[in-house]
This record gives sequence, structure tokens and C-alpha cells, in this order.
Amino acid sequence: MRNTRNWGVSSLQGEPVLTVGDKFPEFELTACVSLEKGKEFETIDHKTYEGKWKIVFAWPKDTV
Repeated sequence: MRNTRNWGVSSLQGEPVLTVGDKFPEFELTACVSLEKGKEFETIDHKTYEGKWKIVFAWPKDTV
């Protein structure tokens, strides 16, 4: 479900940019959750840490 507010636009890709007060979209992704060998990655979604503060960051895939 898309937010009905006026979204900003990223100068890099023309993609919507969230601003203060916007609801974070639903998602499912692979996350780095541990430094322990064999337990580094886990699939999480928008409900995994429901009710808790979260920091979400991303970067483009390496092209190498």
C-alpha cells in the first residue's frame, strides 16, 4: 500500500523518498543479524521487530 503523502524524489534514481511522518513500506529481505559464523544472515520482514525502533540502511549491489 503506497503512502498518499507527497513523496520527495531521489535525485539518483527518481525513486520515492520517505520523509518524517511517512509509514515505512512493507518489506521482506535478507539481513545481516549476527557476527557468529553460520548465523550471519536471516530473512526478516516488516513485522520481525514490530513495536521496536529500527535502523534500516541499504547500498547498491556490488557489480564485481
